Amino acid sequence: MKLDQWAKLFIDDKRRRNLSPESITTYRSHVRLFINWHAVNYRIQSPLFLSSKRLQDYTLFMIENGLSAKSINNRLKAVNQFISFMRQNGAQIRSLHAEMVRCDEPHKKTFQLSEIKSIIDHLDIHNPDSVLTIFLLSTGVRSKTARAIKVEDIDFNARILDLRHLKNRKYLSIPLADSLLLILKQYIAHHALQPTDNMFFNKFGHALTRSTIYERIKRYLMSIGIEKTGVHIFRYSYAKISVMNGIDSVSLQRLLTHQKIDESSQYVTLYSPELARKQNAFNVLSNSTYTQLFEKYN
Repeated sequence: MKLDQWAKLFIDDKRRRNLSPESITTYRSHVRLFINWHAVNYRIQSPLFLSSKRLQDYTLFMIENGLSAKSINNRLKAVNQFISFMRQNGAQIRSLHAEMVRCDEPHKKTFQLSEIKSIIDHLDIHNPDSVLTIFLLSTGVRSKTARAIKVEDIDFNARILDLRHLKNRKYLSIPLADSLLLILKQYIAHHALQPTDNMFFNKFGHALTRSTIYERIKRYLMSIGIEKTGVHIFRYSYAKISVMNGIDSVSLQRLLTHQKIDESSQYVTLYSPELARKQNAFNVLSNSTYTQLFEKYN
């Protein structure tokens, strides 16, 4: 079989594994991009002729075209799974594995305290985008999770939110702050939302799409004088403020629904007040000999 025929079987296998539509679309795109590149550079489309050299050339092609390291690695992971699938299902090809490229740890942008104050001060329950930003800031949930929330997912008596669309596809619940519950009650009443309605919706009442939620947040933040945008910035800011207020790694892991505590510990490492106290206590400029020297500048 040719590569494009194997690709169809590969995607069918992902469907049988009940991957999300977004994941299937991503796999299809990544594999198709590789096959198209291979078709342009090599006439023979049999997997028999795949080699480490061709995988290295594909990596170099992506680098030269300015793709980020994260994007390159995401595509290579899909290609590796594709190759593994073909071998496991009888394709006569050698064992191949594309090596990942080095990826710098991305800087996690967060809101400044003044920007957080502005978001809160501009709260307007008549404006769904205003309530959406407050909700994201108070919960730190991901875009996909927020977009899927329905009114019935909130138990106002138990003060919890059922999260039915997590990254790992598990069902979990998180507690909600009393202040947020009060805002949501007023919001639901004002918009006459029913239990099965989407909590955050477009003009037709349907759930927001991935691109729509980003665009609406960007537009709303600009309207209140904030130039930063995105959905994950709310998640990072939620983690930052929680740590600065003294939350521990285990609790933060539970609230952010991280699978591994290492993901939550990085925020504690970055923003812990204890680290700042130690910096002041042990910094060379904190030595009494030098503090006297610098007093004249105060």
